[in-house]
Amino acid sequence: MENLLERLPSGSRISIIRLRSLGDCVLTTPAVSLLKSHRPDLKITIVVEPRFSDVFEDNSDIDEIRAGAARCDLVLNLHGGTRSMILTVA
Repeated sequence: MENLLERLPSGSRISIIRLRSLGDCVLTTPAVSLLKSHRPDLKITIVVEPRFSDVFEDNSDIDEIRAGAARCDLVLNLHGGTRSMILTVA
């Protein structure tokens, strides 16, 4: 059975929302690495508040870091809450 990641076309864009909480941001990085190792063709954007963006800087698995919504094919909301919900559907 084919899973969602396998059904995404090559070069698809994924946004991962993890807005704040330093420890949670740090713990997001292994998930990003696993995702990229499974599908190296994916373009990964992290949506995070600017004060926590340093956690993701210089991570070769991440293609873009943003403070707001990004155009994408799939959103992974790892944050929860009202603001991240709005960013998920934006």
